[in-house]
Amino acid sequence: YLVDQGVKLHKYSNPGEKDQQNTPDYKDPRVQQALTQFITALAKKYDGDARLGYLTAGLLGYWGEWHTYPRSDLHPGPSMQRVVLEAYQ
Repeated sequence: YLVDQGVKLHKYSNPGEKDQQNTPDYKDPRVQQALTQFITALAKKYDGDARLGYLTAGLLGYWGEWHTYPRSDLHPGPSMQRVVLEAYQ
């Protein structure tokens, strides 16, 4: 739905991969809002749920692993990282 709203996707290929991938423009405030709303909704649903021992703070970078190697130009900046970490807290 974010793409339908006009959020830009950056296309990239990693060395040795023939398939092209996409990553969102992390500078777009709609991406920031979507991620924080998702984290908030997740917390409301599962806070205090005894079935969960922990959650990893994913969602940023390739596969939610907080990196965009070797394309560091696509990495979410410190302000976006801070927003996501604060939402998890």
